[in-house]
Amino acid sequence: MKKWICLALTFAMLMTLCAAASAETYTASEKGFGGDVTVSVTIEDGKITAVTAAGDKETVGVGSVALEKLPEQIVKAQSVAVDAVASATITSKALLSAARSCVAQAGMEEQFSVKAEKTASTDVTRYDADVIVVGGGLSGMAAAVAAANDGANVFLLEKLAMTGGSAKASKGSFMVAELPENGFNVSGGEDTLEAALARWKEKQDSNSRRESMYPDYERLAEMLVESGKTLAWMEEFGATYTAGASIAEKGMLMLQANLDGDEHATMAARIMDKFKAVAVEKGATVMTSTAAHDLILDGDKVIGVKATNEDGEIEVYGDAVILACGGFLGNDEMVAAYLPEIYSVTSIACVGNTGDGFKMALDAGAQLLEKQWINPAWIAPRKDFVAVNPLANVFQDSNSPLSISESSYKRLGVNKEGKRYQNEAAQYAKQVLDLAYGGEQPYYALYDNLDETVMQIAESGIACGAVIKGETLEELAKNAGFDTDTFLATVARYNALCEKGVDEDFGKDASNMIAYGDAGPYYLVEMTPSGSDTLGGVKTNDHFEALNAEGQPIDGLYAVGSMSSGVFYNQYYFSGSALTFAATSGRLAGAYAAQNLSK
Repeated sequence: MKKWICLALTFAMLMTLCAAASAETYTASEKGFGGDVTVSVTIEDGKITAVTAAGDKETVGVGSVALEKLPEQIVKAQSVAVDAVASATITSKALLSAARSCVAQAGMEEQFSVKAEKTASTDVTRYDADVIVVGGGLSGMAAAVAAANDGANVFLLEKLAMTGGSAKASKGSFMVAELPENGFNVSGGEDTLEAALARWKEKQDSNSRRESMYPDYERLAEMLVESGKTLAWMEEFGATYTAGASIAEKGMLMLQANLDGDEHATMAARIMDKFKAVAVEKGATVMTSTAAHDLILDGDKVIGVKATNEDGEIEVYGDAVILACGGFLGNDEMVAAYLPEIYSVTSIACVGNTGDGFKMALDAGAQLLEKQWINPAWIAPRKDFVAVNPLANVFQDSNSPLSISESSYKRLGVNKEGKRYQNEAAQYAKQVLDLAYGGEQPYYALYDNLDETVMQIAESGIACGAVIKGETLEELAKNAGFDTDTFLATVARYNALCEKGVDEDFGKDASNMIAYGDAGPYYLVEMTPSGSDTLGGVKTNDHFEALNAEGQPIDGLYAVGSMSSGVFYNQYYFSGSALTFAATSGRLAGAYAAQNLSK
């Protein structure tokens, strides 16, 4: 008997060793957004049993989400042909490419490259809540925290795999007016509500290009007061602030929020992650990868939301729905319909900002503001160039892992005739207005002396026509269709002003004047207005309740953030105000909805 037991144990040990020996791990790396993404795939008995991904230079809260989620999806699907994480496409592509290399090393690329069919349930899952928030950006998260803080049962639905929205890609600077009325003061300076409103009006009146009934200065006054209270409210969650630009320079004070957290994360990402953590801590349910598509109405009252996720259809019923879905820059049809002044716009908004909330609000009888506009960012390369190579955003001053030798403010900009047309270092809202209304498109930025990496990016835009190259300025003018003498005179004049240190033509500060050299290659990159979101949305009252055609609140429906921002602007944007007003509108709507639940 002992002999047979020993033989059985020996056989079991051999089987275990064989099984262990059959498990092989393969590793590969690909270039991601900020650095290498390294993937390891373990295959055992013809199955993917484990996937790990690492990339310490990928953006925390964006690319890091892809590193976390995609390995799980690959194992679940038993395929490397899974969908990229929206808003983290560069990291996703690198990870999936590396994963394909791993299975190719195993000689099993064909087996593991079949896209798995999704078999979502046909059943509808029901949830009940008090307050339903649609959208997990700054305004939505603020609404969720405020409502949960007042005891409401909160459900937040976010269609992307991550929360944060457009705010997560910002620099995390908040605009504020430090007023006696809000009691919030970091800088030690003094301001008054009357003076703050006057500065706002002067900027709007002197820079806007259209007649408008907005801003609504009564509501703006309320927001300037409430915004200070919002920043003080954020201090309860651990935020501190460092005073930035002066009131005279920016029109309002800029405060950089500071928050402990991952040292590799941007401050904006830390803020958004903190909001989410506080919301969950206070009892809110946060559902990502869940796309809301319709409101549920009982007569004229909004009582819930229909949404879809990987498990199928869900319905969430509640007393209030707060739309915090962002704007519509990701929807070309809406851009064409609502922004006719702009011949082209490059969106650097969150990829989820496709106007979903606008559709839902309109279906419920809400009325849009009379005019929509964009929340402007730096002028940027054409969107088809960015589509070909996402790193093309190196040619603007925002959200790029690379750098060029000089700031974009130092470049020379020319119009379709090869003539200079603006102060290239003007406030970016004014630059966008120049491009939108100048009627001299296409517009170009001139570059020389590019480093090898950026030169390769420029070269990638030649085929689609977004970049024009010339070894000499003469060749560049010919390739662009300019009159050669006109273009050469433009560059010569700009170089002379740079040497003189005074921009006699457009008033650009001497610190942003850098002359062009005599040696090519030279590149003209076609530039368009860019936006980080839209300014506009639906009509709301002081509590951010959506209004119907009669100007009455739609029972149970609210709109915050970019869903209702246009009431505070005409066309001129104040730096940092989108973050401030998003957080404030969310806070006010969330608290009001929670405090006015149906009994």
